[in-house]
Parts: sequence; C-alpha cells; structure tokens
Amino acid sequence: MSKIQILIKKSEIPKKKKDFEAYSDFIREIGELSNEYYDILTPTNFAYDKIQPLLHDYNVQNELKKLNQIYDLEIALKIILGAKLRKDSINPFSYCYNNLPVSLNVLDPNDPKFYSILKCMNNTNEYSNSTTIIKNIFKISQQVIQLLLKSVLIY
Repeated sequence: MSKIQILIKKSEIPKKKKDFEAYSDFIREIGELSNEYYDILTPTNFAYDKIQPLLHDYNVQNELKKLNQIYDLEIALKIILGAKLRKDSINPFSYCYNNLPVSLNVLDPNDPKFYSILKCMNNTNEYSNSTTIIKNIFKISQQVIQLLLKSVLIY
C-alpha cells in the first residue's frame, strides 16, 4: 500500500507537466500493484462491476482502514478462541482481560473526576430517583486511552 501511495504522489508531477508517457508508466505500475493487492485480499463488493485500480489516495486510505479492521478482528478472534480453549482452567472473561493491554484502577473518591462522574450519573433519568449505591468508579489506564485515541485517529 505504501508503494501505491508513493507512486500516486509521484504520478502527479508528469500529469501536471503533461508528460503522458511517464504518467502512463506510473498508472501501469499502480495497476499492477493494485492487482497484486486484490489477489491477496479479494474484494467481495465487485460481483458485477470491474475492480478499479487504486489510483487515488482516498482509495488507498479506505483499503488501509479495511486492513486495520481485519487486523483488529484477527486479534479479537485469537483472544476469544484462546479463552474458549482455556475455559476449564480460567474464567474466559479473566483470560480476555489478562490478554489485553487494559488496566482498570479504582478512582479515588476524593478525586474531582469521581465527583463529576457521580454528579453526571445522578442527573440522568435512570439514576436520579434510584436507590442505587455506587461503591466504586473505575478508570482506564492512560496507556489504553492513548491506544484507543490512536486507533480512532487511524480510522
């Protein structure tokens, strides 16, 4: 994919200079790399249409998003299958929790965030007239938040 992105950027120069021979060479190479990519990861939404080469950066970005989603699914499936395999020796939830980079910590009741969350919960319709007792509020480790933000920005 990175080769295709580089070629797309390089192809802009001959296109602007109207050097159609050099531009067609870039397009041909992009087409060959697109074919290699589609051979490895066959798209399913082109049953009746022709598959177009990845000629624009937004096409490459869309395919990178798909690859990231497939990678995320692969990791999730491996963790779930591992949990199923080890279900007799460890609780599947514990197995999944232990294999993710997650750290849950109890939020100190004196922390201003604790008060803000509690106030927000009390202002919602579901909890406002309830006799629910909140014993703990948990916070997610900063490392996990950074990973989540990074993955959101990639997508």
